[in-house]
Amino acid sequence: MAKESVPPPPAYAPDRLDASLLEELAADGRASWAELDAACGVSPQTARRRVERFLASGYMTMRCETSVSVQQGLREVSLSLNVPATHVVSIGKYFAGLPSCRLSAQVLGAQNLVVTLWVRDYLEVQGHERELAARAPGSTVISRQAVVRTYKRLGHLLDESGRSRSVVPLPLWREA
Repeated sequence: MAKESVPPPPAYAPDRLDASLLEELAADGRASWAELDAACGVSPQTARRRVERFLASGYMTMRCETSVSVQQGLREVSLSLNVPATHVVSIGKYFAGLPSCRLSAQVLGAQNLVVTLWVRDYLEVQGHERELAARAPGSTVISRQAVVRTYKRLGHLLDESGRSRSVVPLPLWREA
């Protein structure tokens, strides 16, 4: 039996209401529909419908963050990579599929891929580099960075234990 094809989601162009909802969710991703309703001046049903629309379109995804105190010895390491153009997409997807991956992004510059991983031991990075060399010969590690302390994540200013202490709103909407 052939798989049914699913039509691609319609093109999505966020408006001011979407920006307001996203700002509220950035401050508190656990906000209820009623709290979003009160903050943005729409019904809970409209808030839900709008949030579901930008989630379905891929414009936004949900992400759960934890404080350093509950990461159980995990350390953050970022790699700046130069991967041959023929492999950059597959390598980006490979890293993104790892449970330890926090970020896998194609970028412009001396490097074309940036990867952030959580590791228990910095020596784990060598295993990832060996896998990179096997999957994409000719790849180069431009830099390795161990994060000692994170001060800000996704608009949240963090205290010494990695807990959010305040929010700096991200500019999601600008007048043309």
